[in-house]
Amino acid sequence: GEEIAISFSADEAGPLPQGWTRDFLVYVDGYVKDMWADTAYGSTVAPLPFHDMSSYPYTDQESYPDDQQRQEYLREYNTRWIGRSLP
Repeated sequence: GEEIAISFSADEAGPLPQGWTRDFLVYVDGYVKDMWADTAYGSTVAPLPFHDMSSYPYTDQESYPDDQQRQEYLREYNTRWIGRSLP
């Protein structure tokens, strides 16, 4: 599975009154692509979703953005290997 670890100092937030507690919220903006049977293309890495797509799976008139930064990202992180086919 995926994991995110976050570490920061809360010292700048200052002290709280007696009996209070503080919550921290993390806003995450991304996509999950799993292998559920009802997930479009769940057994492959591609096609990857992206923010400006009109729908998913997107049409042939759209494509995942393709620039140098994204190509480097794809080579480094999108390396999931599937050893079997979905039922």
